[in-house]
Amino acid sequence: MHAGPDGKLKELARSVYQKSESDRPKMVGFDLFSMAKEEEIDVWPECVQAFQFFLRLRTQWRVGMAGATGLDYAAVDVLMRMDDVPAEQASSLFKDIQMMEYEALEAMAEQSSNK
Repeated sequence: MHAGPDGKLKELARSVYQKSESDRPKMVGFDLFSMAKEEEIDVWPECVQAFQFFLRLRTQWRVGMAGATGLDYAAVDVLMRMDDVPAEQASSLFKDIQMMEYEALEAMAEQSSNK
């Protein structure tokens, strides 16, 4: 499914927010907080930092009546500053997080439409 680090990051983001049919709760809405899975996820070394940041942002989704609309970018900035991410790395890390955000939003939308 993946082609290089970008594809791997998309796969990782999708794995966090995509549930199988048997895992899907029988309720209306999308539960952002019950995403735990028991399967192992293979994370490439070059993807570790972005994936760890993305996981730490799981509680920072902006949510409207239709569900998640995106991450709170102020929280992304705060997390980067708390971790002293060098300015020369911040832009690349933010790009990776955005790519994962878009993939997660797509997975969430697919889950909502399959209910």
